[in-house]
Amino acid sequence: MFRVDKVYYNDIPVGAVCCRLEQVDAATKESKLYIMTMGVLAPYRSLGLGTYAIKHLIDAASASTNKPYIKSLYLHVQVSNDSAKKFYERNGFKETKVVEDYYKKIEPKAAWMMEYEMPPRPVPTSVEGAEDGAIAAGSKAGKGGEAKQGGGAKNPTHGKGGKKRR
Repeated sequence: MFRVDKVYYNDIPVGAVCCRLEQVDAATKESKLYIMTMGVLAPYRSLGLGTYAIKHLIDAASASTNKPYIKSLYLHVQVSNDSAKKFYERNGFKETKVVEDYYKKIEPKAAWMMEYEMPPRPVPTSVEGAEDGAIAAGSKAGKGGEAKQGGGAKNPTHGKGGKKRR
Protein backbone atom coordinates (compact mmCIF):
# COMPACT_ATOMS: atom_id res chain seq x y z
CA MET A 1 0.00 0.00 0.00
CA PHE A 2 1.33 3.40 -1.02
CA ARG A 3 0.23 6.79 0.22
CA VAL A 4 1.12 10.22 -1.10
CA ASP A 5 0.21 13.36 0.83
CA LYS A 6 0.79 16.96 -0.13
CA VAL A 7 1.90 19.76 2.15
CA TYR A 8 0.18 23.11 1.62
CA TYR A 9 1.06 26.66 2.60
CA ASN A 10 -1.79 29.16 2.13
CA ASP A 11 -3.48 26.76 -0.30
CA ILE A 12 -0.29 26.33 -2.38
CA PRO A 13 1.19 22.81 -2.63
CA VAL A 14 4.78 23.21 -1.46
CA GLY A 15 5.80 19.70 -0.46
CA ALA A 16 4.96 16.02 -0.49
CA VAL A 17 5.45 12.81 1.44
CA CYS A 18 5.26 9.35 -0.12
CA CYS A 19 5.11 6.26 2.11
CA ARG A 20 4.83 2.49 1.77
CA LEU A 21 3.41 0.08 4.35
CA GLU A 22 5.61 -2.99 4.81
CA GLN A 23 4.50 -6.09 6.69
CA VAL A 24 7.03 -7.21 9.29
CA ASP A 25 5.27 -10.11 11.02
CA ALA A 26 2.29 -11.87 9.44
CA ALA A 27 1.33 -13.60 12.70
CA THR A 28 1.04 -10.41 14.77
CA LYS A 29 0.06 -8.17 11.82
CA GLU A 30 2.87 -5.76 12.73
CA SER A 31 4.10 -3.45 10.01
CA LYS A 32 6.56 -0.63 9.38
CA LEU A 33 5.88 2.54 7.44
CA TYR A 34 8.70 3.34 5.03
CA ILE A 35 9.01 7.01 4.10
CA MET A 36 10.20 6.72 0.50
CA THR A 37 10.52 10.45 -0.08
CA MET A 38 9.70 13.67 1.68
CA GLY A 39 10.40 17.21 0.58
CA VAL A 40 9.42 20.84 0.96
CA LEU A 41 10.29 23.45 -1.69
CA ALA A 42 13.33 25.51 -0.65
CA PRO A 43 11.52 28.87 -0.21
CA TYR A 44 9.11 27.22 2.25
CA ARG A 45 11.65 25.48 4.45
CA SER A 46 12.23 26.57 8.06
CA LEU A 47 8.52 27.34 8.45
CA GLY A 48 7.74 24.14 10.36
CA LEU A 49 6.08 22.45 7.37
CA GLY A 50 8.37 19.41 7.35
CA THR A 51 7.90 18.93 11.09
CA TYR A 52 4.16 19.30 10.59
CA ALA A 53 4.21 16.61 7.87
CA ILE A 54 6.22 14.18 10.03
CA LYS A 55 3.96 14.77 13.05
CA HIS A 56 0.95 14.18 10.79
CA LEU A 57 2.37 10.80 9.71
CA ILE A 58 3.12 9.80 13.30
CA ASP A 59 -0.36 10.88 14.47
CA ALA A 60 -2.07 9.03 11.61
CA ALA A 61 -0.02 5.88 12.26
CA SER A 62 -0.72 5.95 16.01
CA ALA A 63 -4.41 6.76 15.54
CA SER A 64 -4.98 3.63 13.49
CA THR A 65 -6.67 1.09 15.75
CA ASN A 66 -7.17 -1.39 12.94
CA LYS A 67 -4.72 -4.05 11.91
CA PRO A 68 -1.95 -3.83 10.86
CA TYR A 69 -0.26 -2.23 13.82
CA ILE A 70 2.51 0.14 12.67
CA LYS A 71 5.44 -0.47 14.99
CA SER A 72 7.81 2.09 13.46
CA LEU A 73 8.48 4.57 10.68
CA TYR A 74 11.81 4.51 8.88
CA LEU A 75 13.68 6.13 6.01
CA HIS A 76 17.11 6.59 4.45
CA VAL A 77 19.18 9.78 4.45
CA GLN A 78 22.32 10.26 2.36
CA VAL A 79 25.33 10.41 4.71
CA SER A 80 26.36 13.82 3.33
CA ASN A 81 22.99 15.35 4.26
CA ASP A 82 23.66 16.39 7.85
CA SER A 83 20.80 18.91 7.93
CA ALA A 84 18.24 16.22 7.00
CA LYS A 85 19.67 13.85 9.62
CA LYS A 86 19.40 16.58 12.28
CA PHE A 87 15.84 17.35 11.17
CA TYR A 88 14.76 13.72 11.64
CA GLU A 89 16.61 13.45 14.97
CA ARG A 90 14.76 16.56 16.22
CA ASN A 91 11.56 14.75 15.33
CA GLY A 92 12.35 11.59 17.31
CA PHE A 93 14.11 9.45 14.69
CA LYS A 94 17.30 7.60 15.60
CA GLU A 95 20.09 6.38 13.37
CA THR A 96 19.94 2.58 13.37
CA LYS A 97 22.69 1.74 10.86
CA VAL A 98 24.61 2.85 7.79
CA VAL A 99 23.67 1.15 4.52
CA GLU A 100 26.66 1.08 2.16
CA ASP A 101 25.96 1.40 -1.59
CA TYR A 102 22.33 2.39 -0.96
CA TYR A 103 22.44 5.01 -3.71
CA LYS A 104 23.52 3.83 -7.16
CA LYS A 105 23.93 7.06 -9.15
CA ILE A 106 25.01 9.68 -6.60
CA GLU A 107 27.98 10.15 -4.31
CA PRO A 108 28.39 9.35 -1.52
CA LYS A 109 26.52 6.09 -2.00
CA ALA A 110 25.98 5.34 1.70
CA ALA A 111 22.82 6.22 3.63
CA TRP A 112 21.88 6.42 7.28
CA MET A 113 18.82 4.38 8.16
CA MET A 114 16.70 6.46 10.54
CA GLU A 115 13.83 4.96 12.55
CA TYR A 116 11.02 6.26 14.77
CA GLU A 117 9.67 3.70 17.23
CA MET A 118 5.92 3.93 17.83
CA PRO A 119 4.48 3.45 21.33
CA PRO A 120 3.49 -0.12 22.22
CA ARG A 121 0.33 -1.50 20.67
CA PRO A 122 -2.79 -0.42 22.58
CA VAL A 123 -4.67 -3.17 24.39
CA PRO A 124 -8.11 -3.71 22.82
CA THR A 125 -11.11 -3.20 25.10
CA SER A 126 -14.40 -4.99 24.83
CA VAL A 127 -17.27 -2.63 24.12
CA GLU A 128 -20.80 -3.51 23.11
CA GLY A 129 -21.13 -3.05 19.37
CA ALA A 130 -17.36 -2.89 18.77
CA GLU A 131 -16.15 -5.18 16.01
CA ASP A 132 -13.19 -7.53 16.35
CA GLY A 133 -11.84 -5.93 19.54
CA ALA A 134 -11.69 -2.42 18.07
CA ILE A 135 -10.62 0.31 20.46
CA ALA A 136 -13.67 2.15 21.76
CA ALA A 137 -11.94 5.44 22.50
CA GLY A 138 -12.18 8.04 19.74
CA SER A 139 -9.11 8.79 17.70
CA LYS A 140 -7.99 11.64 15.52
CA ALA A 141 -8.39 9.47 12.45
CA GLY A 142 -10.97 10.46 9.91
CA LYS A 143 -12.21 8.64 6.85
CA GLY A 144 -9.53 6.36 5.40
CA GLY A 145 -7.22 6.76 8.43
CA GLU A 146 -6.27 10.33 7.60
CA ALA A 147 -5.50 12.38 10.66
CA LYS A 148 -7.39 15.63 10.83
CA GLN A 149 -5.00 18.36 11.82
CA GLY A 150 -4.70 22.06 11.42
CA GLY A 151 -2.70 24.97 12.72
CA GLY A 152 1.06 24.93 12.70
CA ALA A 153 3.32 27.32 10.88
CA LYS A 154 1.28 30.04 9.14
CA ASN A 155 -1.69 27.81 8.35
CA PRO A 156 -0.07 24.76 6.77
CA THR A 157 -2.43 22.06 5.62
CA HIS A 158 -1.80 18.48 4.79
CA GLY A 159 -3.86 15.90 2.99
CA LYS A 160 -5.27 14.72 -0.30
CA GLY A 161 -6.88 16.66 -3.09
CA GLY A 162 -6.10 20.13 -1.79
CA LYS A 163 -8.53 19.90 1.12
CA LYS A 164 -7.66 21.81 4.27
CA ARG A 165 -7.71 19.90 7.53
CA ARG A 166 -8.87 22.00 10.46
